Amino acid sequence: MRKISLLLVLLIFAGTAHADPGKCIPRDPRDCTIVLTFDDGPKPDVLPELLAFLKKEKISGTFYILGWKASNRPELIRQIHAEGHLIANHTMNHETFEELVSRKFGKPKPNMTTEEKKEREARVREKVAALYLEDVERSAQVTQKILGYRPLFFRPPRWQITQELYCALENAGYLVQTKSSGIHDHLCPRRQEILRGIEANFRQGVPRTSRQEYKRYGELKEIERRDVNTTDYDFFEWYAKKGKRSFMKDGFEVWVKSQFKAMGLSLLRADLERISVGYEKNHEQAVVDLFTILVRGLIQKRESAGTNIHILAMHELKLTARALYSLVPELRKRGYRFENIAFVYGIPGCVGRDKYGSLHCSQQ
Repeated sequence: MRKISLLLVLLIFAGTAHADPGKCIPRDPRDCTIVLTFDDGPKPDVLPELLAFLKKEKISGTFYILGWKASNRPELIRQIHAEGHLIANHTMNHETFEELVSRKFGKPKPNMTTEEKKEREARVREKVAALYLEDVERSAQVTQKILGYRPLFFRPPRWQITQELYCALENAGYLVQTKSSGIHDHLCPRRQEILRGIEANFRQGVPRTSRQEYKRYGELKEIERRDVNTTDYDFFEWYAKKGKRSFMKDGFEVWVKSQFKAMGLSLLRADLERISVGYEKNHEQAVVDLFTILVRGLIQKRESAGTNIHILAMHELKLTARALYSLVPELRKRGYRFENIAFVYGIPGCVGRDKYGSLHCSQQ
């Protein structure tokens, strides 16, 4: 009996992504929601296939676009918008805060004292924050020129952001998505003001949906409001670099285990062996299968922590699209719905601000 109990415990721990988790039961209209978000686009080699799939599945996605790419291919931005998706801001050039610091001011001198480093950092960060905001604004202006409104939502590249910059962006009228528990909404008074303004607009009939159905955004738990890093870019870039070599030769098996472990997940040996054999026959599909298991595991882990709202951060990648082919029907069977990021905030249909700063929403 003791051995059986131990075996069950091990199976539960190792097979989080494999056990049948059952139906998702909503306690609030926003529960059992998955938000598919895509960074770094638009990418003309991937977007048509991705949009066709989302259209077929009747899913409204959220696209965090780069200003320079949007400027080069405005017709793709119009297509994304026309097909019912939400356009969000991901900066002009995908330059992180730290990259901007290094480019503008270089690295601190090795012989500097701790106090000198702190003084330099404070001075540099204040200047760089202004440059960062300019970059975000330039990207917003590109979208405004194409679609007639400025994106309401913003996600920093690689989620690199300080509390001060987070609040500065909120002060500029953005709703910033992060994955870090070290960033706190309550330290940005402007965010609460923005959300109150959004709720006021919403209740006035823009869009025409019953506001009473949704609990306030501030009532959501922090885990429900933060992004979920699916690591699809790292996952598929590893495959792209290694190409069609075998699992063991390139240490792919070791790498996969480390990816799962870093996210607090385990991969059953049977699955790893099955995919290892499949890898020799169909490399791409094997990698897609592994990624699918990983995302499934992430969702189940979050469910065990008491949340069934998942904002999945992905990229416009061909293999990501292929993984969604199986993940979406599977999650729908479990009772999940797919919405864009505005739905989680309780403002479905609201996508940005017009040139006067007023909320830009479509009628529902």
